[in-house]
Formats: sequence, C-alpha cells, structure tokens
Amino acid sequence: MKCGVNLMVWTTHVGPQHNALFSRIKDYGFDGVEFFLSPDEPADISSIKGMLDGFGLDRTMCSVLPREANLVSADASVGLAGCNISRVVWKEQLNLAQN
Repeated sequence: MKCGVNLMVWTTHVGPQHNALFSRIKDYGFDGVEFFLSPDEPADISSIKGMLDGFGLDRTMCSVLPREANLVSADASVGLAGCNISRVVWKEQLNLAQN
C-alpha cells in the first residue's frame, strides 16, 4: 500500500517554489502527493511533474466544483458551467498523470 498527502495541507497554489516541500514530503516517508486542481491550478504542470519525478513521488489529484457549476443543478446553465469547468480540469488531470 502507498501513502500520500494532499498538498492542501500547505497550499492550493503549487509551483516551483515548493521544491523544498516536495523533498520534505519524501523525507517524511510519503509515496506521493495529491493536488487540488481548478481550471488554473497548478499553473506550470510540466515543471511540477519534473520535480515530483525527481523525488520519486507519485501524483494524484482532486477537484471541487463551485455551487455555480453544480453538475446536477435543475438550472441547465449551471450544469453546463459545471461541464465546461470539468473539461478544463480533466485535461489538466490527464496532463499531470502522463509521463
């Protein structure tokens, strides 16, 4: 079994400035990290992937839709907003997951 930590413990805005944090997470004995992804977070996926790979850390992701993007809303425009945000986030998730 692998054990990871959600980066929201420290930040939702992950970037190259967190290289030392990734090192500490590895030193703490974690196998990976979980990112919070929204349509614009993290901004520089390729550099973050490289840093994590350098430490041998796996990556997973989570995301949350705001109320105004509720996929099961009775209001079709709200549901559509949720679909649109989800598409953006899912593309970022795929990018983060790929080697």
